[in-house]
Amino acid sequence: MDIASVTQKVADLVAPIVAEEGLELLDVVWTFENGRNVLRLVLDKEGGTVGLADCQRVSHAVEDIIEVENIVPARYDLEVSSPGINRSLKQKKHFEQVVGKVIRVKTRVPLNNRQNYKGLLKSVNETELVVEIDRKDFVIPLGQIEKANLEFEG
Repeated sequence: MDIASVTQKVADLVAPIVAEEGLELLDVVWTFENGRNVLRLVLDKEGGTVGLADCQRVSHAVEDIIEVENIVPARYDLEVSSPGINRSLKQKKHFEQVVGKVIRVKTRVPLNNRQNYKGLLKSVNETELVVEIDRKDFVIPLGQIEKANLEFEG
């Protein structure tokens, strides 16, 4: 079973449980860190910050069902966390929430001889983003985004 299918199956399984807790499942990450497999659930909360109590509540709510369904192919540690300041942007609605802020985008393939973008997110529609870099607009199709995140401006 490949990583994408594992993370998708976990997302499909736990998203309704996370929603019942008043939270949103932003991302599921399957990774190998410090000699161990890690299944990380990244949560968000509309109009607020995800706290430790939220993470603990979701962890307890989902850990048994993930085990019972046996969809993770190896031993792992479950981590439940908030998105942090450089939150990952995955869905159109995530981009809509950060219009007017600086984002970083990596595309699957180079577009106009460029694969990495860091600039002001000017707009989002059904099919693309417009990112301004050095007073120049770059149009990035949503389907070409490999990875994107909000860039912390400190």
